[in-house]
Amino acid sequence: MDIKSSTRHDLLAPLCNIRAFNEELKHVAQVLETIADSHSDASQQKISDTCKQLANDDILMCTDAITRASDTLERKITELLQSGVDTK
Repeated sequence: MDIKSSTRHDLLAPLCNIRAFNEELKHVAQVLETIADSHSDASQQKISDTCKQLANDDILMCTDAITRASDTLERKITELLQSGVDTK
């Protein structure tokens, strides 16, 4: 793999992760909205449990992954810019 292809891959991979986890967050938001719309007194505990599970599992997992991917992207861009300056 040449340097251009390698650099392209290294920069695009974190973006793919960011987009994928963003879609997951959208899905979780839709599930939460559906649950809220179907609210009834009899199902209050189930709604509460489901919302807590989504918040603790899915949303936090996504936000952690987005943070890691954006940190990686920032690091790769910084490396690329520094290597461009060093070769001049």
